[in-house]
Amino acid sequence: EKIIPFNPAKNIHIKKEETERVFLTFDELKKLNETECANDTLKKSFLFSCFTGLRLSDIRELTWGQIREGKIYFRQKKTKGVEYLPLSNQALKILDEIQKIGEDINDQKVFDFSML
Repeated sequence: EKIIPFNPAKNIHIKKEETERVFLTFDELKKLNETECANDTLKKSFLFSCFTGLRLSDIRELTWGQIREGKIYFRQKKTKGVEYLPLSNQALKILDEIQKIGEDINDQKVFDFSML
């Protein structure tokens, strides 16, 4: 309704400070792996995230059909292009531990978060 004759935020600039990223060391990851956890899915999915760099949202949606030949295949939301992420030996070991047996598991989620 043109009540305010000008944009009051026109001359406001916000500087974003770059934050320092902190990474877990291999020894810390090893200690986490050896630590007891009441929810095995939560523990394995967190470790898988550490070894792949995937976000929790990506891990929640990850299906067995996306994993082929030691890689995770996914479609970029922005470009719609198909990309792949090679899996480390540690990530492959986690997948081997939770591998599901069945005729058609391609659409099944890798990590079952329904119990959380």
